[in-house]
Amino acid sequence: MLLRGFFPVRFALALVLCLSGRLYGQTAATDGWPQRGWLFLAVGKGSIENSIAGSYGGSYSPGPLIFTLRNSGAEQIIGDGVEETAFLVGVRSTGPRGFVSAQLGPSAVHRFHTCDCSGNDRTGPKHTGLAFDVAVQGNWVIPGIGFDAFGDLAPSSHRYSALAVMVQLGWFGE
Repeated sequence: MLLRGFFPVRFALALVLCLSGRLYGQTAATDGWPQRGWLFLAVGKGSIENSIAGSYGGSYSPGPLIFTLRNSGAEQIIGDGVEETAFLVGVRSTGPRGFVSAQLGPSAVHRFHTCDCSGNDRTGPKHTGLAFDVAVQGNWVIPGIGFDAFGDLAPSSHRYSALAVMVQLGWFGE
């Protein structure tokens, strides 16, 4: 269920590929903000009982700002789950490779239920929500790792949170 819509990943990949030359060129400039861009994948534990959480997407960071497009959620192997797509805006600490970031933004979130019985799977309607993301990241020039706390704060009927280990691939500077 978590990987149903691949549009955010395709969009993030296209964004990183289109900006890669520009990102590299601007990191060498001393008169502007350093440019960073990366794709990420995170897997961990969700707040839904016995759930696995995951997140994937792309981030772009001009200087202290950070923008992220992601798909994430948490689900039981058979049972309840929540999935959301979000656009997040936030700030990050200084440092080209080791930094902390915090972001908030709108999301489209829905709950679903799967079962191994015949035809009783159901998907609820999408609601507008408020997504969050707090991450601690350590990166080399191209690969990186981190710990990510993410989820959806509202609406309360679709609230969830997760803690995951994240791997990244992108441009983090010289």
